[in-house]
Amino acid sequence: MLRRGATVFANEIMVTNLGSLSFNRQFGPVTLKALFGPAVLTGFENHQTIGVATVDEALCLLHASHTPLEGLLEQAQSILAEACERENSVKLPIETRMRGRRA
Repeated sequence: MLRRGATVFANEIMVTNLGSLSFNRQFGPVTLKALFGPAVLTGFENHQTIGVATVDEALCLLHASHTPLEGLLEQAQSILAEACERENSVKLPIETRMRGRRA
C-alpha cells in the first residue's frame, strides 16, 4: 500500500484549479474579495501544492506545503500572469497566500 501511495503522488509539485467561481460575494455588510484554495497537503515532506481559484476575475493562488520552497509561489504567479496575457491579451489581477511552515 505504501508503494502504491508513493506512485500516486510521484511528483514534487501539484497544481489544483477550482476554476472561475460564480457565487454571491455579498454577505450582509461583508463582501468576499478573494478565495484561496484548495490547500492540499499530501503528507510527503518535500511536496508542494499551488491551489488556484478565480473570483471576480482575480486569480487567487495558495501555496501549501510542510516544507515550502522559497519563491515558488512568486514564480508560479509570474508564469501564470505571462500565460494569461499571452493567451487572452488580458492582465488578470493575481493575489497570493502561503500556508505551511517555514524552516
